[in-house]
Amino acid sequence: MEDLMYSRRKQVFSIFALLVDYSGITVEGRFWREKGVRRVRLFFQLVLCTAIGLLLFYRSSVYAQKQGLFQQWFEWDWCLELIYMYMALHAFMCFITIVTWTRSNYIGKFLDILTCSKKTLQETTVKSLARPSQPFLFALSIFFVLAGVVTTAETLVFDGLVSPFDNSTMALYRTSVFKTNCLVALDILLFLYSLLLSATCVAIFCLMNQAALLEYRLLQKDLEKAIEGGTHLDPELILSLNLRQLRLSNVFRFVADHAGALVGISFLTGLVNFLFGTFVLTAFHDSRRWFEMAIFVLWVIVGHLLMLVPISKLEAVQREISKTRDLLVTEESIWSCNDEAVLREVNAFVERIDRSRFPFKVLGLITADERIFALAMLSCSVIMYVFFYFRKIQSL
Repeated sequence: MEDLMYSRRKQVFSIFALLVDYSGITVEGRFWREKGVRRVRLFFQLVLCTAIGLLLFYRSSVYAQKQGLFQQWFEWDWCLELIYMYMALHAFMCFITIVTWTRSNYIGKFLDILTCSKKTLQETTVKSLARPSQPFLFALSIFFVLAGVVTTAETLVFDGLVSPFDNSTMALYRTSVFKTNCLVALDILLFLYSLLLSATCVAIFCLMNQAALLEYRLLQKDLEKAIEGGTHLDPELILSLNLRQLRLSNVFRFVADHAGALVGISFLTGLVNFLFGTFVLTAFHDSRRWFEMAIFVLWVIVGHLLMLVPISKLEAVQREISKTRDLLVTEESIWSCNDEAVLREVNAFVERIDRSRFPFKVLGLITADERIFALAMLSCSVIMYVFFYFRKIQSL
């Protein structure tokens, strides 16, 4: 009986987590330790992002074509509901990240490391990040998902309630069921809340990289002092440096593994927030179409800048790793030593540094992670959508 209840609970949790874990923030627990479930989750994310992105493009372009060579407005209300659902899931993902990191006192530990460089990062500090989410977070995710599903479905049922020539976005925005504009204020708050959480994610990531960078520099300085001072590099000294580098490798591996997720957070932030802000701000602007184009150009610039934040920070750590490796490889006094124990530890040191290397090309990040690939496909769909919007402007 208990096995049956456990099996049902596992199935329910897996289905629900597929909806909740949209942006790839891993929920560590016994239900997520199976590799098969993780592959299904990544495949579901890829299909979901691609389907919604292509559906948004197809629905908008076909509607405009039926209206006669883009002579009418797009179905702004339907597109807005999809954007709202994406933004709600993104805000929930950021909320889980911040709450989890705060509960594990991760920020405080990194602030201590930054103020005192002699401290080292322990593996338990990294593992403390992976904690199961709390029940109230699950309840909050249900609200976000249901809100997105309901508001999207109602726009498919109630069609043509607003004149296509109406220049007021507020009149067009989520009023077909609720018949009120009070939800606009709530969505603006959610928009600002998502921006704040995204900035906090980037800030914490920068703190993590800075802490690892300081530790690598301290490790390199200790090694240089030992070599320049003529100190005999006995196995105990190399072993102590090796163990410190092992702890740093665990931290850097954590940073590198989450770099793809952070790029996804940054890219989705630029896509959703600026595109959503376009429709909110144009409600108070007369020249609607040109103002939207200006906001979209800003999204392109800021979105790419946000993508470069984690990559540039990882490059700084990588440069310190390369310096440490070059120092070990080029030092003749180390390799001329006849002590096999020292050579064995140095070889293990170099091999571990080589395993810490990480590709920093944007294309490599996109293709290495299914989440990033799905977000890239979604962004391509939105860009194609904006291209048709340009065509519509030219035909007016």
